[in-house]
Amino acid sequence: TCGLRPLINPEDSPDRIVGGKPSLRGDWPWI
Repeated sequence: TCGLRPLINPEDSPDRIVGGKPSLRGDWPWI
């Protein structure tokens, strides 16, 4: 993890949490 956490659907896309990639929805809920 890069220390960033998704605002929406944290369990929806583990890829964006690990690789910092956008979810299948294509959104970038980073803070």
